[in-house]
Amino acid sequence: MKDQLYPLFRYWITLMALLGFLTGCMESRVPPDKLSQRYPGFKSHRFMLPMGTMHAITYGTVGKPLLLWIHGSPGSWTAWKGLMQDSALSGDYFHIAVDRPGFGYSMQDSPVASLKTQSELLYGLLDSLKFKGNYIGIGHSMGGPVLARMAIDQPDRFKAIILVAPALDPDLEVIHWYNTLASKAWFNWWLPKEMITSNEEMIPLKEQLQLMNNLYGRISCKVLVLQGMKDQLVNPENELFARKKMLKVPVEVWLDPNEGHLIPWTQPALIRQAIYHVRD
Repeated sequence: MKDQLYPLFRYWITLMALLGFLTGCMESRVPPDKLSQRYPGFKSHRFMLPMGTMHAITYGTVGKPLLLWIHGSPGSWTAWKGLMQDSALSGDYFHIAVDRPGFGYSMQDSPVASLKTQSELLYGLLDSLKFKGNYIGIGHSMGGPVLARMAIDQPDRFKAIILVAPALDPDLEVIHWYNTLASKAWFNWWLPKEMITSNEEMIPLKEQLQLMNNLYGRISCKVLVLQGMKDQLVNPENELFARKKMLKVPVEVWLDPNEGHLIPWTQPALIRQAIYHVRD
């Protein structure tokens, strides 16, 4: 019994530490009209779409190649702030970092479980910004399947996608006891709103991934998967799923035997390297 409980306890502690870290990193509650004062050079954009208001941040020189940044769960555009300001990337690319529905300033208090609907909302946001395509997309964790869904829905708009610790394989998705507990109103009243929103999109994720299972053949751009083999939140075997399903395009997988789930924070240089790798 002890041998069964220890891995579960360790997983719970890891999850709570991660959620606390990500919640502490979310700075998007700075009012949109104050963001440019807090972060010089960053521009905040809010657009009213049929389903609600969507928010994105842009940074850099218009006309440069486009990088599209999609955060995980929980999260906000600020997950990518450091990489957007990277001395090399800031000069070579124009950056678009989105708040996914239910996070930051996008459809506040209105989480969207459907990956297809998230894709449609993000395309609506990008169309409102007048940026039609040829993106290099980077998606971390939950941002990975959202980015993959976007590349499925409108494949001609992407030059390449970089999936960082992505959840892709529905067979590897498990509803844990803490997910069920966090969905109960009598328990979750004390949880930060971002954690509740995150849980509300995690519970139906398996079903959403099943809907994508036979659609990966539509992806027509380069695919690069970055995965840490010590990831305790997303099963590292998701990279095998990417190789198996995305047969019509070149798929590369970079594995780090010593890395966990937080690659955007612990290995930003690896993401920078990946961007320049898929550019050519």
